[in-house]
Amino acid sequence: MYFISILVSLAMFNVLPSTGWMQDVIPYETIEECNTAMPERKVEMEFYIHSTFRGMGEILKYECMTEPDWIQHNVDLGHKIPEGFKPKTNL
Repeated sequence: MYFISILVSLAMFNVLPSTGWMQDVIPYETIEECNTAMPERKVEMEFYIHSTFRGMGEILKYECMTEPDWIQHNVDLGHKIPEGFKPKTNL
């Protein structure tokens, strides 16, 4: 399963790590389906990021990826997997 994922910078919040990947909840069977849906979903996701972080979160990149890739990208950025984390898909 693929999910639209967004690389967000929270540098204005002075947190470390200052960037992280957020992932949409809608799954797509193929990367092609995900990429096709991205332009329509981007507007909703931009609004969500803007309202959640009160305009202080900067979207750096959009990408379709699997949940395991999303987890690994965040670990590579220095994030820890939360205790009790339950994946949306079977890893």
